[in-house]
Amino acid sequence: MAQLVKCNHQNGTGKATTEAKEYISNFFRDSLDKNWIVYIEPFFNGQQPDIVLLHPEKGIMVWEIDLSAEHPELALRRAAAMRDAIVKLYIPMLGVKLSQNSKFIKALKVGLYIPSLTRKEIIYKISKIRSSQYASVVGKDGVEMNQAPFVWNTECFKAAPERLELVEALKTWLNPPYHKSEMGRPFRLSRHQQVLSTCRSGHTRVRGAAGSGKTLTLAHRAANIASEGKKVLVVTFNITMWHHIREIMDRIPQDFDFRDIVFIHFHQFCFNELRRMGIEIKPFPNETDDDFFQNRLPNLVKEALESGSNLKWRREKPVFDAILIDEGQDFCWNWYDLLSSYLSPNNELVLFTDSRQNIYGRESWIDKPMRKVQFRGAWNELKDSFRIKGILVDELNRFAAQYMTQNSEDVIVGSGQISLYKEILIWEDVAPYNAKEACLSAYEYFFSNGISPSDITVLVMDKYFGLDLVSTFRSKGMNVNHIFDPDPKNQKTLKELFWMKNSLLRMCTVHSYKGWESKCIILVIPDENNMVFKRDTVHSIVYTGMSRALDSLCVINCSETYSGFGKKWNRLPNKALAENWRFSHKPEIIEF
Repeated sequence: MAQLVKCNHQNGTGKATTEAKEYISNFFRDSLDKNWIVYIEPFFNGQQPDIVLLHPEKGIMVWEIDLSAEHPELALRRAAAMRDAIVKLYIPMLGVKLSQNSKFIKALKVGLYIPSLTRKEIIYKISKIRSSQYASVVGKDGVEMNQAPFVWNTECFKAAPERLELVEALKTWLNPPYHKSEMGRPFRLSRHQQVLSTCRSGHTRVRGAAGSGKTLTLAHRAANIASEGKKVLVVTFNITMWHHIREIMDRIPQDFDFRDIVFIHFHQFCFNELRRMGIEIKPFPNETDDDFFQNRLPNLVKEALESGSNLKWRREKPVFDAILIDEGQDFCWNWYDLLSSYLSPNNELVLFTDSRQNIYGRESWIDKPMRKVQFRGAWNELKDSFRIKGILVDELNRFAAQYMTQNSEDVIVGSGQISLYKEILIWEDVAPYNAKEACLSAYEYFFSNGISPSDITVLVMDKYFGLDLVSTFRSKGMNVNHIFDPDPKNQKTLKELFWMKNSLLRMCTVHSYKGWESKCIILVIPDENNMVFKRDTVHSIVYTGMSRALDSLCVINCSETYSGFGKKWNRLPNKALAENWRFSHKPEIIEF
């Protein structure tokens, strides 16, 4: 007999659904052996599939129940989408296993139960869906456990060396444990951070310089809200940034329930909502990414909400007591407006921004009078930089004064903290054809100075240069954790894997690394002929890339625009490379 776990995080869609779940879950409990766990409405970061089966040696199975006989394909697609989210967003190591062995999909199955149709009728209705023949199906005529869809005929999951670790990670996402204060450790928050991490109703906007602790403040506020039993939505723009926020929350000494918090990036939130409402959407053939992601996708969610619920809706609209938005400068007004419609009467929303890090070249909605919003009063400011220390603070302010529109509110103020490590700033003006060699030299220099590969991140602006750079490093026998692939689907998978901790050197675009940090950053600035962004946007990208460094920074510059900016910085001790430098500056070694 299998173990039954009733998560009961949120009420379902009515008595009929509850009866159907009870029937099928009891069927699983009585028919499966004791090693199976049957989760009923597991939390799963707020998505709550109807039923999930988990076996420590055979894998996982996501089940959806649909009382309507009209659109079984929608329920099957929901189950498949949740299975894909497990593989790509929550347990990306499963995605690695799947890419290495396509048969691993047999350990990640989906199932569909429709009590108003026979099994044969369901199979006929879903037959046009690709790979539907691999789905398990139960209808009103029941099913025998020895039928083909129920048989796990692969040993791939059992053979995975990380199997037990994967199973524990799955359990954590399906039914998160209560977070106790003793699990964390105290953070030292400034007075302003403490004030802004205190929950209160209303819409609040926070402007913070790089390294001022915006994300740390957001995480503490989320913990404080959840500790009161309120529901929180944490929204980011970056596809992996919410993982970083959740990692911070794991270390906060506060009692709260992770089942009260949903972590997600904005566009995934929109896709989840459309699936909940039974709507499928794809870009038009000639539609640009900006048109689709900025406008049509969020606007379609808004229109579907305004049209009201119908039989296609899986469950009612989720409501949150508070919504916390990170990277607000990358959002649009219509995104803010859509998210506001998901608030309860508690109506707590906080927008964290840094206008200097507007690296997508969009017209900013936060740097001009904000209309049709619920923000009142002046901006809350976080100026002191606790992450960025020493002379890098002055250099970032100098860069902004020289190349960017300067507002007094944007100036970074050093906190006075002293780095525990030696601070190294290096600037190299090189010809484009020497950029890869210069990156190698920079890596070798930092490595020889005792910096671990996992503490070094190379940031670039162009994915094609990133691909070449990965190949260059691999040709020297160095393995790399990176996000680059010619196939957009594979590149997305690599992005989802990138946040996982390992001992490898990292390579990434500045855009995908925004919000993250590294002890040592090597930033590559391309020449004007290879710039794919507008000049003002490039300034923001360079500024953002430099501000990711905790202690050491090396800029490999191929651009005439920034030639000589770092003439007083250190140089790489590589005489062979120096003979080919495009812009000649006499080396001047400065002790920081």
